[in-house]
Amino acid sequence: MLDTIINLILAGIMMPVPGAILPPQNLLSAVNNLLPVAEQRLVPQRDFSTLSQGVKVAARSYAVIEPGSNKVLCESNADDLRPIASITKLMTALVFLDTSPDLSREVSIDAKDQRAGGITYLIPGETFKLRDVFFAALIASSNEGAAALSRLSGLPEADFVARMNKKAAELGMTATKFVDPTGLNNDNKSTAGDILKLAQAAFAKTEIKDAVSREEYELSVINKKIKRKIKTTDRVLGDDFGVGNNSYFIKGGKTGYLESAGYCFVSEILDSAGRRILVAVLGSPTINDRFQDTKSLAYWVFNNFKW
Repeated sequence: MLDTIINLILAGIMMPVPGAILPPQNLLSAVNNLLPVAEQRLVPQRDFSTLSQGVKVAARSYAVIEPGSNKVLCESNADDLRPIASITKLMTALVFLDTSPDLSREVSIDAKDQRAGGITYLIPGETFKLRDVFFAALIASSNEGAAALSRLSGLPEADFVARMNKKAAELGMTATKFVDPTGLNNDNKSTAGDILKLAQAAFAKTEIKDAVSREEYELSVINKKIKRKIKTTDRVLGDDFGVGNNSYFIKGGKTGYLESAGYCFVSEILDSAGRRILVAVLGSPTINDRFQDTKSLAYWVFNNFKW
């Protein structure tokens, strides 16, 4: 019944009847009034009382959305196809979780999991709880961890990658292509707009959200009876970069870097009022640039939109 009423309202906009016209700007309000409070959405609106027309960043492309409404708040070259490096691991984690793994089971790292590049935290022959391998892949961006997740899914790597691409299609990531689960291959490509769709799906998963919100974590190497500390590659995790009474917090994120990709970062940011945005920057020239680009975009959005 509710769907029928909403459709009638939409029809009234498209085919006005004298005396029964609903102005387009009131459409969202009218629909919201018909919805339960929990389903009502506040769509960000540009505050034109500010004089700022945007913010300058170093990234080759970027996009910012408010995830509740999926409204794009600012973007530049958001449809440009670019290598995304280790941001790939968010999709690896999503597809791995789709296999309903037992994260408490004990697993071994295989020589086939070894990859060139990055710090090696997981050594062939060592045994861990599967949760530790999962966390290593996302917190420390362990290439061995991502490769192990693909192998431990029980699927051949080619089939695992095929599922990554299928998942991308299901999420509406129409420009995206994956060729390996680690992100080391330059042909793992996407756009800033597509990456925000990936982030929204990934950060909605409790296991992924738990991992990307940790500044550090202690791995337990079971067969060696030792601990190994890993730290996040997200150098601004938990940062409060507000001014005055306005506070903005980076609640979680995933980094990526290859020479061909530049420095990339996708993150979730909250302000002190509980407003939430997702920010993707691709192709920043330096490590610090990708984080400063993210902060600059978040600061501008929070100060130039109301919701």
